[in-house]
Amino acid sequence: MSAKLPGYVRLFSINCRHSYFADGIGRSLELRPSAQCSILLKRYRMLVQSLPGNVAVYYRNVRDAPLANFDETEPLTFTLQSQDSYLTNYTAADQPQAAEVLPSIWYFDNRADQQGLLNPDGMVSGMIRLPLMSRRFSLPLERDVTVETVQIRDNFQQEVWAAKLQPAQSLRIIQLDLSQLSDGRHTLLINGRRQLDFYLSDTVTTRQWGVVALYVGGSAQASMLPQGCVIGADGRVTPRDYVLKLESRKTIWRYTVIAAQGQAPDYRQFAISGRFNEQNETSHIAFSAQPEIFEINGRPAARFASLQTLPLSERPAQGLNLSLHTGDQDMSRTSNVQLPYAQASQLTVHESAAVSYSDMYVYL
Repeated sequence: MSAKLPGYVRLFSINCRHSYFADGIGRSLELRPSAQCSILLKRYRMLVQSLPGNVAVYYRNVRDAPLANFDETEPLTFTLQSQDSYLTNYTAADQPQAAEVLPSIWYFDNRADQQGLLNPDGMVSGMIRLPLMSRRFSLPLERDVTVETVQIRDNFQQEVWAAKLQPAQSLRIIQLDLSQLSDGRHTLLINGRRQLDFYLSDTVTTRQWGVVALYVGGSAQASMLPQGCVIGADGRVTPRDYVLKLESRKTIWRYTVIAAQGQAPDYRQFAISGRFNEQNETSHIAFSAQPEIFEINGRPAARFASLQTLPLSERPAQGLNLSLHTGDQDMSRTSNVQLPYAQASQLTVHESAAVSYSDMYVYL
C-alpha cells in the first residue's frame, strides 16, 4: 500500500499471487472484510486498505492502542470475491469430479502457514473446498441412521454445540439451527463420527470464491497458534505478510485445422511444432495428429493435440512459439501458419473430468 496513514502502522497484509497474470498479481480476486470481521476491526480501531488482489490492515500506533487487550477467539475473516467469470477456468485446483450437491467455497487460514504462505502444500493439494451452509440447514443422510448425539466442533476441534436425543431416533435427514454460532469452519459429528466439514455463513453470493481466516493472536489465540502470532499475548505486534499463491491451470492445447471451401489438403503433410524458452533453456512441444479426417460445415478438418499440458496465461511468454507447417503431396510448396494461444474461455472438460482441453480452430 502506498498511501500514508498518519498515526497508523501496518498490522498485516494479504496478497493474492497468480501466475496466469503477466505481473503475477491475482487481480481477479477482491478481498473484503466479512461483517463479523468489520465489527472486530472497528472495536480495535483498525483501518483497511484494499487493491485488486491485496488488502492491508493497520492499527493505531499510540500508547493506549486497544491491541494490548485483544482477546478474541474468532479470526479476522476476509471474503475472496471473484471479479472474473473465467477464474475457475485458468486456476489450477482440484476440480469437482461431478456436479456439487451443496454450494461450496475455497478455504484458507494461517494455522499452518510457512513463511506467510497460506497454502504451503502447493496449489492443488493445499486448497480446501468446503460446503457453504447457512445457520439453519437440513442435511440428507445416505441412509437411515439411529442418532443419539449430534455435535458441532470449531476449527480447532473444540465442541461449540451439542444435542443428545433421548430416546435415540432413526433419521434420514438432520435438521440444525446454529443461530448462536459465529461464521467459520466447523465439523458436524453424528454419534461421535465425522459427518461433514463445512463453512458456516449466511452470506451467499455468486461471486464468493473463497475465504481467508487469519488468527492474529492475542491472549485468547496465542496457545492455538504454535508458529507465532501477529499480536502477542502481551499485546506486542509483529507485522506479517501473508500470501495466497495461485498457479495457472494447465490443459492440453488442441487445434482443429479446417480447410478452405473447395480444398482437400493432404493432412499427412501437416505438422505442428512448438518451442518454449524459459530461463535461457529451450524445450520442444510435441503434437499428435488425430488419424481420422472429419468435416465441419462441409469442410474437411483434422485435429492436433499437444502431448503435454501447457499453462494458460493472460499474456503468453515471448518464448512460446507454435506454428503449423503445411505442404502439398510432393512438398514442393510449404508455408507456416502462426497459431493462436489458448484462452480461458476455450476450456473443454473430458467426460471423465480427468483431462481438460483448450480448443482452438484454425481456418486455412
